[in-house]
Amino acid sequence: MRTDNTELGQFVTFQKRTLYDVFDVTSLLHEGCNALGVMLGAGWWAEPSIAAGPRQFRALLSVTTAAGGTVYYPSANAVGVPGALVFNTTAGPVTADNIYDGESYDGRIAAAIDGWTACGFVAAPGAWVPTSAPAQSPTAYGAIISSHAVPIRTDRTFSIAAGGITQPLPGVYVVDFAQNMAGQTTLSVNDCPAGTVITLIHNEILNPDGTVNRNLANMVGKYTCAGTGGQETYRTLFTYYGFRYVQVREIDAGA
Repeated sequence: MRTDNTELGQFVTFQKRTLYDVFDVTSLLHEGCNALGVMLGAGWWAEPSIAAGPRQFRALLSVTTAAGGTVYYPSANAVGVPGALVFNTTAGPVTADNIYDGESYDGRIAAAIDGWTACGFVAAPGAWVPTSAPAQSPTAYGAIISSHAVPIRTDRTFSIAAGGITQPLPGVYVVDFAQNMAGQTTLSVNDCPAGTVITLIHNEILNPDGTVNRNLANMVGKYTCAGTGGQETYRTLFTYYGFRYVQVREIDAGA
């Protein structure tokens, strides 16, 4: 279960400022075992023009006791650190993400690690490894640490109007949301064969033949089907698009 409805963090120059998020997880806790799962995208940190370094994650869980005291559980990369949150890591279903170039998501990977955020999850041998070297504090390279002032959240959901889907070419469908927006898209498919790749091309204008123009930006989402036999749903996670039209096409199929 998600901690809240925040979609994206702010994009900043990490060498100058590092922003953190604060979430109230009280309502998510229950008696017995509780687990904390985190999925990291590449983000602005990994942009070639920024070249700031590898992805890193730090957490601090603050617990207020019945007596009114506070206990802190920081993240660490070594078992045996008193009161530490120790994480294991593996490659996730988001295989590529870029604020300019879109996102790729492999449903087969997601299916293979289904339940990874729950207590009692049994990982495949060798698939998960302890977190690596300690995360470097942002202050080590001169950054100021502060909280996100204005979290990015979904303001509204748009449905497709009647007649809003056209087929300019065989196997190519264009969805018209009737207005320009900055947003994320959700794709749902049924009985999609494993390995089928579906592209979602976003943009604000069409070509003369009715297909979506790609000259202004490369805002493309790619979903690889898991082949579960039921409904599969993919929603953009680590980027957003400026668009009115979304072109949907199945580009490959195979086991």
